[in-house]
Amino acid sequence: MESRAPGIIAAAILSDCFVGMIADGIHVEWDALRVALAARPRADRSFLVSDAMPTVGGPDHFTLYGKEIHVEGGRLVNANGNLAGAHVSLLDCVLRLHQNTGLPLGYALAMATDIPRRAMRLAPQRIAPAWRLAIFWPSRRITRWRRSDAARKASAAQRLRGLQQPPDALERQRPVRAFV
Repeated sequence: MESRAPGIIAAAILSDCFVGMIADGIHVEWDALRVALAARPRADRSFLVSDAMPTVGGPDHFTLYGKEIHVEGGRLVNANGNLAGAHVSLLDCVLRLHQNTGLPLGYALAMATDIPRRAMRLAPQRIAPAWRLAIFWPSRRITRWRRSDAARKASAAQRLRGLQQPPDALERQRPVRAFV
């Protein structure tokens, strides 16, 4: 995008179509991302894309189409130093977007979950009623599900009255473990 020739980027920003953005501060600078989000005629049409490569949670280099790709200064680059993907997870995109633009965390999270589902014409997914997702920063990972305080109090009140929780509520309280 240039001042006299805004091109396809400005056309996408100013349209009401769905637009994906990599919020890593490398692919799109934070001020440019703020401007793009503010200029969108429909805020519910911007979603996050990670473009994550194997270096996220893996080795610091890999081969792609016969070319060596490696992490250099937090950037994923090829042998010529050109950008070659992203060294960032989608959750990191959410947290960085929130931290660097001031966008509310809930909206940044929707940009990685609900809005892409809407773009694909899929129904939104929800955390079970009375549950909330705990996101801990700077650990950069979603660590667990937990019941809200109101749900815990309601559950305690039920136990005091001699009522039992339904079996599915008990299942959700156990940690989920995956075995490969």
